[in-house]
Amino acid sequence: MSSASSADPTANAAPATPIALAPFHLARNLVRTRATWVLIDQGIVSAGNFLAARQLASYLPQDSFGAYNVLLETMLYLNSLQAALVINPLTIKGATLGRDELGRLATGAFLLTLGLLPILGGATIFSVGALSTGQVAFAAVIALLLWQLQETLRRALIADLRYIDCIWGDSIRYIGQVIGITILGFAAALTLNHAFLVMALTAALAIVVQAAQVGMRPIRFWQLRLIARDFWRMGRWFVLGNAGGLVGSVGYWWTLTWAHGKEAAAVYGAIVLPFKLANPIMNSICGLVMPAVARTTAAQGKRASTRQAIRYIAFGAMLLLPYFLALALLPTFMLKIFLPDDSPYIAYGKYLQLFVANYMVAYLSNAIGAWLAGLGRARWNFYSTAIAVVAAALVGLPATAIWGVPGLILGGLFSSLVALVSGIWFVDKASASPATESPAPIAPDEYTSSTR
Repeated sequence: MSSASSADPTANAAPATPIALAPFHLARNLVRTRATWVLIDQGIVSAGNFLAARQLASYLPQDSFGAYNVLLETMLYLNSLQAALVINPLTIKGATLGRDELGRLATGAFLLTLGLLPILGGATIFSVGALSTGQVAFAAVIALLLWQLQETLRRALIADLRYIDCIWGDSIRYIGQVIGITILGFAAALTLNHAFLVMALTAALAIVVQAAQVGMRPIRFWQLRLIARDFWRMGRWFVLGNAGGLVGSVGYWWTLTWAHGKEAAAVYGAIVLPFKLANPIMNSICGLVMPAVARTTAAQGKRASTRQAIRYIAFGAMLLLPYFLALALLPTFMLKIFLPDDSPYIAYGKYLQLFVANYMVAYLSNAIGAWLAGLGRARWNFYSTAIAVVAAALVGLPATAIWGVPGLILGGLFSSLVALVSGIWFVDKASASPATESPAPIAPDEYTSSTR
């Protein structure tokens, strides 16, 4: 005769979760997932940037806000060059190291960033002079340097998949800048110079926190030399690819300003503003794809990394779609949410509809680029970027010069589509290829060991 437990197949099963407690279990599971902390951290970064831009649009004169947008885009471009040489190799290499080795690698990346100051700082000074805003040169250079140093430490944490640890320093950096700018705005003391000084101060405070979290380790000069050589081997194609951004990214802003004035740059900056709320998802997915593909390819092969990359990219697209539909269907209403009712930029809501398609294609293109980078195909990434730069030079920039903001949006959409199609082709080619084309990197213990 069978026992009661064998007769009832559910006798030994775990008790079902009461319906009333189901939301709490769901919340607990979400908190435990890595993707949730990625979105929270990137949400803090993007919310800080969005709110800072919103306050600057409210308190600065139109020409000053236009100059801020052009300078910010130029600084983002210079940051991309530093990211190509330092941050991308740090993220890819650091994803395969232990904590002690990563601490030494982060120290090397920190020092290499300082070494880039004469070049990138000089470019910032030149840009400030070209906009006839020379009084902000010192503040802009300091803000650029501290921004890059803080982002380097943040990416060291991300390479170790410590997204939850990023939140503390990023809150100081990005929420802190909003508080500082808002206080100066209420006190009628906000200027472009003061805005950059606030950004520099909050970045410096975040550096202190994240340097302690990373656990930076001392390194010797010979180790720094080896790190620099390895980073150059991995990052040179990223540099060449990002150099094309002089045409395909920042070139749009400068062409718009040259052909239509700082006021047109201010209008475009206001149109871009609502899309900054989408950056947490866009940047989080791209930030996840590169190290995830690198790790999964090394551990399980390209087929497994392909499944993971597609899953991340599709998840991000599903999250973006409802918000982008709202921007496309209710453009003026959405602008009124983000800007004061008397803002001169409300009248340009129709441009939001044009920009929705541009931003979605740009998301897919950037995600594909991160996928290709994670596969170790930096040279092919450069080829894809170069093709998009040619499209921008032949179509995008002339359209911007002729038609202003709408020409920039449509021209940018064309070059983004070209980048997306070429990126997909190169990813397909890389996934079918048995090996990467990069030179053999220096073994981690060659430059992270404390002895030689």
